[in-house]
Amino acid sequence: MNKSVALAEEFGIDQSMPRHAGHHRHMPYAPAATPSQNWKTNMYLPFMGHLLQKLDSWLLQGHARFNVQYLIPTKVIELTDDLVQEIFTKFQSDLEVDYVSFARECRRWKAKW
Repeated sequence: MNKSVALAEEFGIDQSMPRHAGHHRHMPYAPAATPSQNWKTNMYLPFMGHLLQKLDSWLLQGHARFNVQYLIPTKVIELTDDLVQEIFTKFQSDLEVDYVSFARECRRWKAKW
């Protein structure tokens, strides 16, 4: 925030609060005492909350995506029938084979390594 304030001062722009007429319809607004507090309360914290929620859904709830690591040669020895089923179910739309062919190929891959 300090860098942006310093840059604005170089161009003769004062730090100020946004103008608000009436109530907001498109996004929530929390009143703040200073421009810095306004930025933090109304922009930064909601953005960080959204970012953390997305990271949680992409990384922590993407278990099927992580199961694909068992197709890597060094980890294929740990591949079970349940994992093969989960991988196939998750990526069925991307595969051009049926489950039987996919499971057979996974067994071949496991036997090779």
